Amino acid sequence: MQDPTIRQMGADYIGRQLEERFRHAPSISDYIFTSTIRSYFDINNKYVLKKLLKIVFPFAKSDPNLSTTSGFDQSDYGMSTGSEDHHMKRLLSPDLYIPLMALMTFILVVCLARGIGQEFRPELISNYTINCLLFAILEMLLYKFILLIVRVKTLSSLDLIAFLNYKFVGLCVILVANLIFGGWISTIVKIYFSISFVYYMYAELRSHAQGVAEGIDIGKTSLKSDTIVYALSGLQFVTMWILVMVMVN
Repeated sequence: MQDPTIRQMGADYIGRQLEERFRHAPSISDYIFTSTIRSYFDINNKYVLKKLLKIVFPFAKSDPNLSTTSGFDQSDYGMSTGSEDHHMKRLLSPDLYIPLMALMTFILVVCLARGIGQEFRPELISNYTINCLLFAILEMLLYKFILLIVRVKTLSSLDLIAFLNYKFVGLCVILVANLIFGGWISTIVKIYFSISFVYYMYAELRSHAQGVAEGIDIGKTSLKSDTIVYALSGLQFVTMWILVMVMVN
């Protein structure tokens, strides 16, 4: 070991072993962005367009061949699938790409409105982002708690976050209409998107509640009256108007 050459060979060997171990060691992103999370971002342009149309015009008839299963089944929705229309197979299932992009756009439009009114400050971006994220998490927890009470367990937390935050698509249109037109036109736009999102949430929640009522996990709870679905859907009308008033005023 006194020979410098032998010491150097030993150091090189240990260095190569450590480098190999670090190369194959899992990173923090592997724990955060799991396959389940990534599957919620497995979308394409066609999927985004059809999904946006469904959110904006939920009263239109849906394709009966589309599945209403919540979440993404990796056996059908894997990133490696080569099917050209695999994104269309389960269009009624939630994704996280549209809610995230809509949320970011909503914050930027709000900041634009503040800038037009000479009230913009850089810290508003972070403040609005934190407030919206906290609002989204608290809203999801509230819905999760209520659905667990009535024994609806077919919606995961990620599904709820996705469904609830599709509202930001309509909120973006409402803010743009308020900036461009204002007055009674923006009021009509606000009313339409509030009602349309209530209907959208009713359709989504009712499909899952019906699945539970048919025996998936109903226990001793009966959801045939749809009372809880009406209440949770109608709550979206309130939350949308609260967000608009808080952000615009």
